[in-house]
Amino acid sequence: MVQGTINKFWHSQEYVKKTSWVMLTLNSYYVYDSARQLIEHNKIYAASCEAYSLALYFQRNLLISGGSVFLFFVMRRLLDIQGQLFETRALAKEAAVQQQQLLDSQPSGAPASEQHRKLQHMLSKLDRAISNVSGDGEAAAAAVRAAKLNQ
Repeated sequence: MVQGTINKFWHSQEYVKKTSWVMLTLNSYYVYDSARQLIEHNKIYAASCEAYSLALYFQRNLLISGGSVFLFFVMRRLLDIQGQLFETRALAKEAAVQQQQLLDSQPSGAPASEQHRKLQHMLSKLDRAISNVSGDGEAAAAAVRAAKLNQ
């Protein structure tokens, strides 16, 4: 439930995306600046207590900024995977409901009808959509639209 809420929030609120990208840009700059200062500091200063404390300060900033950049990409990928999962699950539920409706409408022992062939065709499209889901899930959505048009 929480994951679905986060996923909906990320994809429905444009300002959240823009703010996240701005924060990523700032953190990337901080990574660059901390690494630059650490390299310059190691070239200029001799090994003293003050030099070590400055080096630890720069290393800490580099680690925190670099970790936040890494976590941004991890969270973004998790949200993309979760969105694909929701779309695929919706396709599977729709196919299962249609299959159950078909089984309920046919008398037992009846030969395969045109509805059964349509259902098999839709299930094959679902399998192809699941195997070809792209990063943004457009293939799955296209398969759902095509299946609805063929009904």
